Amino acid sequence: MKKTKVNLLKAKILLVFFSLILSSCIKDELEMNKFSEDMDWNPNMALPLAKGSLSVRDLVMDYDNEELIEEDETGFLYLIYNKRILSYRADSMIKIPNQSFSDVFTAAADLNPSTVPVGSTVSESHSLVFDIAVNSTEALDSIRLKSAELNVQLNSDFEHPGTLVIQFPTIKKGSVVYTKTINIPAAGGTVTNNYTDMEGYSIDLTGTGAETNKLPINYTLTLTNSGNPVAGSDQISLTVGIVNIKYSSMFGYLGNYSQDFSMDSIHLEIFNQVLDGEAYFDDPRMYVRMNNSYGLPVQFYLTSLGTYSTTGAPSTPLFGTDVPTIVNPRTMMYPTLSQIGQFASDMLSLNKTNSNIMDVVETQPKYIFFSVESETNPLGPGFDYNFVTDSSRFDLELEVELPLYGNAKYWLLQDTADLDFSALYEDLDIIDWINFRLVAENGMPTEARLQVYFVDSNYVMVDSLISNELIIQSGGLDAAGKVVSPTTLVTNMRYEHDRIQNLKDVKYILYSGTVNTTNAATELVRFYSHYNIDIGLGAQVQVKIDDSSDLE
Repeated sequence: MKKTKVNLLKAKILLVFFSLILSSCIKDELEMNKFSEDMDWNPNMALPLAKGSLSVRDLVMDYDNEELIEEDETGFLYLIYNKRILSYRADSMIKIPNQSFSDVFTAAADLNPSTVPVGSTVSESHSLVFDIAVNSTEALDSIRLKSAELNVQLNSDFEHPGTLVIQFPTIKKGSVVYTKTINIPAAGGTVTNNYTDMEGYSIDLTGTGAETNKLPINYTLTLTNSGNPVAGSDQISLTVGIVNIKYSSMFGYLGNYSQDFSMDSIHLEIFNQVLDGEAYFDDPRMYVRMNNSYGLPVQFYLTSLGTYSTTGAPSTPLFGTDVPTIVNPRTMMYPTLSQIGQFASDMLSLNKTNSNIMDVVETQPKYIFFSVESETNPLGPGFDYNFVTDSSRFDLELEVELPLYGNAKYWLLQDTADLDFSALYEDLDIIDWINFRLVAENGMPTEARLQVYFVDSNYVMVDSLISNELIIQSGGLDAAGKVVSPTTLVTNMRYEHDRIQNLKDVKYILYSGTVNTTNAATELVRFYSHYNIDIGLGAQVQVKIDDSSDLE
């Protein structure tokens, strides 16, 4: 007989970690030298068919692509799902609007170049203090500029040349005061100048020292008598704008802002494939992690908290004494002035003692959905001195942690593998009987029952190999639910000659089963990364011997 390579077995071990359906395959393409011309003939042969060893880490690889599985120093496993549910930069929330300041110099009230000899000059100065525009209720005492533009538009009715000097005494870079000189043409008319050189300047808005939002501007207008007449209605009007303002930092009271963030969700992938069964986590937890580099209080609360489950369970709202709600909001910690540029971090922990998180998880939710509302300076002005930088940010992260401690019971999906018995031997008549032996040495707190059916090309059942038998027995547990000793279970399945003849038309093998944690999911168990299971499948084949045949 010639060598035949057979894909004899596709054994899939399906283990469930509480609500997690974990699937891994032992897909050994096995090669058996059947009765070749260069081997000794033995009418009774023991053949190893498949062997594999799976650790807990092997089994969860499909779910660990994003490092969802974590373990502590003892190897105890946790499922971790997290999502940043809110991230807001200061320069997106707190902005400085464009500023505009106007003034007028008139011949009648301020200066008249015709009152001096031709070629001589007259000057007039105005010192004004403006209130800068703000978007909310900001009361600012200083701004450090990252960039800004100064726009000056001047219209002169005078037919006399001159200059306008604009000085901002409280806008400085070091000791240098920001000053601009605008030339006025002899023919008068409109003059427009734009400057983009305000980067790095600081603005002091304290006015007399105890005020806010005050910006002083000094104008000095000088005209030279050109000999042209001057009408009493002649004037110079000007508009000064500071626009496209971007700050590197800002200090004072930064206003009361509210932000509503649209509904979002965190996806609990472990429940994607749940079709039936029960799961119990003994200590689920949810963490709200808060990071804030705004130098001001930010209050927030969660709304629309609920679940969506593929099991048909109704949405279960999350509630509890520590859940941030509209009547019980949470205020983030924030850095002090000496910690500018740093984050202040805080964490809110929701567990079975301060919330109904266990009820939420028991619905096997595929999604936990929520929306967020936040508010800066919820107590209003006068309570806190504020600061921000352009990169100040407050972040909220939601994390669901499921320690793998509990129990589970699930029906698993049916699967199919190719199995062509006609290719096993050229003539199945020579087989007297086959004894299959499955050996499972299990170091996990799980047990499994398996059903295996042989079907033809039309998926009509021909025979069965295993019918809902216990093939994997749980490892031995200590009082804490940890496996301390593996358990070996040997399953023998014998096929006599007459049954073997029925397998000639078999094209596929169907298998399905149930997996429970220890003792039909009646005990609490723990999962550790060092757990593993070894499975071996072998066959003893008795072949009929025809003494008259030539076996050379």
